[in-house]
Amino acid sequence: MEPDELLRKIRVLEEGQEELKREIGKLIPGQGHSS
Repeated sequence: MEPDELLRKIRVLEEGQEELKREIGKLIPGQGHSS
């Protein structure tokens, strides 16, 4: 596997994780919102 391909996959995973956190935050008020 090419290094840049691996980096791209990691980036996609990280973006998905952020989206997941936002969705969970909507479902559970007060979770993951320090501000």
